[in-house]
Amino acid sequence: IVDQPRMSESKLPNYTKTTFDSNEPSAMNITEKLERTLSNIAPFLRDIFTEFSHILTKTLVGSHGQELIPNGLHALKETASVVELVMLLCSQEWQNSLQKHAGLAFIELVNEGRVLAHASKDHVVKVANEADFILNRMRAEDIRKASEFEQLCGQTTSERKEEEEICDHFIISSRQRYLTNASRLKEKFLSQMINDKTTYLNSSNPFWKLDPWEDDLRRRRRLIYNSNGTLHDEAISNSSINENDDDIITTLNIDEYLLKQIKQKVQNFLPNNNDDDNISQVDEKDIDQEFSGPIRYSTECSLICGIISIHGTLAITQNAMVFDTNEEDENFKNLDTKILPYIDNLHGKWHFNEIRAIFSRRYLLQDKALEIFVSNRTSVMFAFTDRTIVKKVVNFLPRVGVGGRYGLPQQRRTSLASPKQLFRSANMTQRWQRREISNFEYLMYLNTISGRSYQDLNQYPIFPWIIADYESEKLDLNKPATYRDLSKPIGALNPTRKSFFVERYNNWESDTIPAFHYSTHYSTADFTLYWLIRL
Repeated sequence: IVDQPRMSESKLPNYTKTTFDSNEPSAMNITEKLERTLSNIAPFLRDIFTEFSHILTKTLVGSHGQELIPNGLHALKETASVVELVMLLCSQEWQNSLQKHAGLAFIELVNEGRVLAHASKDHVVKVANEADFILNRMRAEDIRKASEFEQLCGQTTSERKEEEEICDHFIISSRQRYLTNASRLKEKFLSQMINDKTTYLNSSNPFWKLDPWEDDLRRRRRLIYNSNGTLHDEAISNSSINENDDDIITTLNIDEYLLKQIKQKVQNFLPNNNDDDNISQVDEKDIDQEFSGPIRYSTECSLICGIISIHGTLAITQNAMVFDTNEEDENFKNLDTKILPYIDNLHGKWHFNEIRAIFSRRYLLQDKALEIFVSNRTSVMFAFTDRTIVKKVVNFLPRVGVGGRYGLPQQRRTSLASPKQLFRSANMTQRWQRREISNFEYLMYLNTISGRSYQDLNQYPIFPWIIADYESEKLDLNKPATYRDLSKPIGALNPTRKSFFVERYNNWESDTIPAFHYSTHYSTADFTLYWLIRL
């Protein structure tokens, strides 16, 4: 047996050591000592050679290239003795092979272990980095969710506060609306009771104003009593006022007399029974149920009336549309109080059954307004912030389109259609060509679908300039010279003006303003008011 260098005890596996008693009989031979010493390590060595035989077979070869593992299987079996295993490992072939090949294999094993350790380290570092990244992402996600939750809470609180403010605003506006309606009903009732038979008793002339009611041709032809009319008495001197004291006293006496007559007529008109209160209660209850319900949509908008824009809130419920003026707005506070009585619908409410037509309108050269025609033959115009809000409002309103007069489908997309689309789809041109409608009705149809409105003086209805003869005392309608050349715009009828406008258009050099022929608009609030005053 070749002596092998002893390995340090620290590098040996931690196996149970066998201790020998010095008092044992000396007759114990070396075989028994080997059996007792290596009885614990022998199974371990057999397991190694057996489990890794496919690798060790290629590594442990003899001096002639023979494989040592298959040849020594008899000593590696479980039934073999420890002495046989020791004899096998201590043989010359195994010692040479172990010295020659096992060292290299051990080095390769160590290197492979280092590679595996390095790879394991990289893997552990990678996994740790991924875990850190995931944790950071989860932490950032938690922070984001917490921030979103705070924002959502703040937004919800703000929305609830805004809803409460809107509800309070609607409650106050509803009271104001009821007071306004009651005041108007009172004025109407008084005017009906007085003007029938007793107007002649009043020496003062009544005041009248144009009724916004429109006939079938969209003409405003009615005058109604104006309770807010005035002769501007502040411009009259004190002496003139003193001279009229007697007339004022007489007027007051007449008013007292009229009030007594009205009270008598009212008491004669109302039946004397106990059902009056019940009837009133039922009517109010029915009205409340008819107009009650949650607000489906609300938005800020402006009521357009002539040249005045009044800021407020438009709310849409399940069956009604409500507009309430924001009386706290600075622009509203700056309005002349004498104008407010002439502005209708400051606190308006319209049931869906009253809406007859909805048209898209332009306001300040932007497609952001709606004009709504209702059953009492009037209209109301609202301007919104942008076109998106207009579409939302139309989607919450009933499907009435632009009405049933122009042969167009009563759908929401019809209300949002452009003037060109309405003109192409309507049947009014064919009806006009067949003389089923008059020229005036056709022109009013063109004004209506093109965006012209009585509510906006900048877009007041217009009519073509037809007549050219303003010198003859009588007009011959069969004479072509009576009519102007309709193939040219009104500004190009004069050759001198036409050449001037064409030259300016061709020689225009501004980079910010596009070239144009005419710098004067034929439809502005100033021109419209000037024309109406002259009329």
